[in-house]
Amino acid sequence: MYVGAFHDYIQRELKYLSQEPYYTSGPGLNENWDFKHKAAGGGLGRAGEQTAPDVAVDLADAIRKNPKLRVFSANGYFDLATPFFSTEYDLSHMDLPEKLVKNVQFGYYPAGHMVYLNVDALKEMKADVAKFYALAQQR
Repeated sequence: MYVGAFHDYIQRELKYLSQEPYYTSGPGLNENWDFKHKAAGGGLGRAGEQTAPDVAVDLADAIRKNPKLRVFSANGYFDLATPFFSTEYDLSHMDLPEKLVKNVQFGYYPAGHMVYLNVDALKEMKADVAKFYALAQQR
C-alpha cells in the first residue's frame, strides 16, 4: 500500500520517472546480513555468540553502564511488522537489577506499526513521550 502510494506521489506530483526498481529494504539486505556478535557484558542471560538479531542484551548492558539511560517503547496494538509481545517480552527479560527495571517504559496505542498514521494515537503518543522527556529532565 505505501510503496504504491509512494510511486504515485513521485510520478504524479514530483514528475520523477525511473526504470530502476524500488526496494523497501534494499536488495539482498536480509540474505547477506551477518548478525553474529558477542553480546556486551558477557551475554548475561543469553550466553555465547548471538546468531540472530537480539539487541536486548546489548541494551541491558548499556543501561547497566549508564543507569540514567531510559527507554520508551511505543507499541501499536495492530502492528503486523513487529511481533507485539516479542518487544514486551525482550525488554521485560533483560535481567536488569530491580532498581533499573523502571528505566524501561511502554506505551500502547490503537494503531499499527507506524503509530503516527492514526491521528488520535499520534496525539496520545506525543503526550506520553512529552511526559517521558519531562521525567528524564527531573532526574
